Amino acid sequence: MGPNDEDENGKLFSISHCAVKVGEINRFVITFVPNPDEPPLNGLGKSLWVRIKNVEMVALRAAYLAGPFTLYCDVRPEEYTHKQACFSTADQPSYEPNLSPGQSFYAELPIHLLKDKYTWTVDVVSQMIFSSTAETHFELFVGTSKSALHRQRPITRYPELDITIQDTQDLWNIPPRIPEKPVHLVLLTHGLHSNCGADMFFLKERIEEAAFEAGQNVIVRGYRDNVCKTERGVRYLGGRVARYAISQAEEFKATKISFVAHSLGGLTQVFAIGYIAFNYPGFFDRVKPENFITLASPYLGLTNENPGYVNLFLSAGIVGKTGQDLGLYGLTPLLLMLPGNPTAKILQQFKRRTLYANSMNDGIVPLRTSALLYLDWRGLSRVNDEKTKDSLHHQRNSEATGLSPENISENGANVGEIPRDSETATEGVNASTTGNAVMDLGNTLKDMMVSPLQSVMAFCAPHIQAEGRKSKKYRRFQTMREDGYESGEDDDGVEGFINPLPKTSLMESATKVLLPPAPPFQYLVNPSSREEVIIHDRIYTEKDLPKEHKKSKSRLEILKEKRDIEERIARKYHRNAAWRKVLVKLLPDAHNNIIVRRRFSNAYGWLVIDHLVDNHFGSEADVGVDSGPEPLIEDAESDKNEEKFEKILLTQKEKDDKRAAKEARKYGAMSQSSSQSIGRTTLDLHRVDTNDTNETKGTVLSNDGRWINDNDSDYYDGPAGIFSNAGEALEALKAQYQNGIFTMVNNEDEVREVADPGNSNVEGENMNVHVMGSFY
Repeated sequence: MGPNDEDENGKLFSISHCAVKVGEINRFVITFVPNPDEPPLNGLGKSLWVRIKNVEMVALRAAYLAGPFTLYCDVRPEEYTHKQACFSTADQPSYEPNLSPGQSFYAELPIHLLKDKYTWTVDVVSQMIFSSTAETHFELFVGTSKSALHRQRPITRYPELDITIQDTQDLWNIPPRIPEKPVHLVLLTHGLHSNCGADMFFLKERIEEAAFEAGQNVIVRGYRDNVCKTERGVRYLGGRVARYAISQAEEFKATKISFVAHSLGGLTQVFAIGYIAFNYPGFFDRVKPENFITLASPYLGLTNENPGYVNLFLSAGIVGKTGQDLGLYGLTPLLLMLPGNPTAKILQQFKRRTLYANSMNDGIVPLRTSALLYLDWRGLSRVNDEKTKDSLHHQRNSEATGLSPENISENGANVGEIPRDSETATEGVNASTTGNAVMDLGNTLKDMMVSPLQSVMAFCAPHIQAEGRKSKKYRRFQTMREDGYESGEDDDGVEGFINPLPKTSLMESATKVLLPPAPPFQYLVNPSSREEVIIHDRIYTEKDLPKEHKKSKSRLEILKEKRDIEERIARKYHRNAAWRKVLVKLLPDAHNNIIVRRRFSNAYGWLVIDHLVDNHFGSEADVGVDSGPEPLIEDAESDKNEEKFEKILLTQKEKDDKRAAKEARKYGAMSQSSSQSIGRTTLDLHRVDTNDTNETKGTVLSNDGRWINDNDSDYYDGPAGIFSNAGEALEALKAQYQNGIFTMVNNEDEVREVADPGNSNVEGENMNVHVMGSFY
């Protein structure tokens, strides 16, 4: 090929060879500064082109449970922001949600506008879930045309083009941006089979942006060493997060701390708070609690909303110790002890306690457990019915609006409270974009390579069932109005039925995780096309809870009924604490959309993250709603019942411990306490005085606090841990294959040449991969 042919087909400027593991992201910042004395790109065109190729073996497409070995990629210009309309083609983003092994993704970078500098950001994110050792390798090409983006092309040096590469460590270890101000440490915690590095990266960047604009010196960190260990139980995960939080607070001399978590991470951070309070009792005196935030967290476990076989699997340990925790396994479930002391005392000190819950389309963590059970269920049902009617009539021409300013009172008593007049319930609500979403989903699926497992899940998953009947069961958890009636009740106090919100099955939610509907392109570039997702925003206090139902059964019988345990857990969290409950209505996959797991694939959650960031870390945080410490409420009868209840728990637990110790001695396998020595910091360490109950009415188990370091914290992965082991085995096999161990050649010299890194053709590639791998 001659020089002229090369110019006609374009030029290749750069090739980058990289690899990402679970929870890792590579960011490429491409900057082009045109020479004013020469035509752009020397007259070779009006665009640059980017190609990202997943260079893993095509056979690995089927290895879903050992990976998956897919990538998420997006390309966006510097000017793009999801908050502003973007109608110029040059400023619009492009993305690929599922780049399978052997596939390539192309993106055009227009330079036809008159600018002094062009900048684009390219993110490549690992979709790995089940293996902590496996890697997904890829290549990134930059050139002047699609035809030039191949390895066979020679690389042309172009000084006007600069490419900066940032790995996960670079992106997550940003130093304080306002060093002269005190540090506010924000700790992010991920959920089951998830990670902080990639899955919570969008939330991290949004918090940093909003805090910097508001003049706050915020440091956002996330503990990444729980990845692929989330089956080991809340104790195991929470203890590790607690020690990490202490180390980070000391490193940056933090004066304030906030906890933000998704799904299982909510329980993990609750335990972490209790662990710190018990083992490092002076910590929260020096580092003031600021925000406690959860998104779709199963506070009450996952027993009441799922079929019986799911509860059986959880209790049997199919998902390890974590599954038993979520299944409220045993007579002393960990989730029942979490909201007791010493955790409760610290939770009450937070300036804001906020939970975000999916009102529908989340069968993984349903509304009842993520919203702490007690809500204005009747009002929610009415608003949902009206919104559904409004969406059907105005699908195409409505404009997005936020909550009305009048819904937020100055004293923060009720925020966005559901109106009693159903006619006003739909004011400011936008049309649904479901129709567009379905059309775009069809187009997206044409281009996606669906794995066999995804196909089976899609075929077997049941469709959502419309709730045709009205129900009375939600009346038990209906909150009260100030006049003494139940909220949403008729003025005459007549008992009525509640039309429940639509439910989504666990299987259907799992299917949407594998096959998430893609947002329509208009949703990405036109903010006015987005439907408002916040349907309820209100602060609930303990006085809003209905009176506890009288029980004629014995306490031990009650322990066997998970619903009663859930009620007790919910009441413990509300004890002397106000909670801001923000309910959202997202399209599937709502469980991952609520945290925007991927910037564009989960764009339906943008408005949720904006609400969280603006109200807790932005300029509105100082003047917004404060759900700080509540005055203590004396309730002698409730305290007496609680004390009796937990005395029974303590007695039963002591019997269980004695029986377990006897069995262990019998078989010569006496288990050691998992209260292992840990790396202590310079903080003063001593146990909390168990007699100190003046500030918070407590209970026998809670005030003792011994359950924090209890010997019941032995962890195990369960059968779900096989996924991680399979991934590691597959990665070892792949490494052996790539190192030439299975190279079938007879000539020893040829074998030695293949395995010898001195070979000049192989050296360059091996060296590039090695350098990139050293970043992690």
